Amino acid sequence: LVKVFGEGSTHPMMLSSFHGRPHCVPAFMKSFPGMMVGFSGLLTHSKLKTQLGQVAYDVPMDRCLLESLGPSFPPADASGHGSSRGCYSHPSHVLAVAKELSVVKGTTVEN
Repeated sequence: LVKVFGEGSTHPMMLSSFHGRPHCVPAFMKSFPGMMVGFSGLLTHSKLKTQLGQVAYDVPMDRCLLESLGPSFPPADASGHGSSRGCYSHPSHVLAVAKELSVVKGTTVEN
């Protein structure tokens, strides 16, 4: 990205459904001030909650995007039975992502 856009580029970018190492996001955001970070239903999954929660906590709210990423990455309890196995993600699932993000950020969905 640095090679194509140059360090400090304000070109709008989106890091979609990030689920990599937490220390990578601050480096991306510093290098690309126009970068937004997307969070999907993966934020609600117990195996990724700590890792993605750490990322979400560090990303300013004005650079967070909520994603459904249908049909992949439904929230952990998309089926209503404690598991998302066999479920598909759809736009209404962004509310579950918003709820989890608000918990991580120590705020409410309304804010």
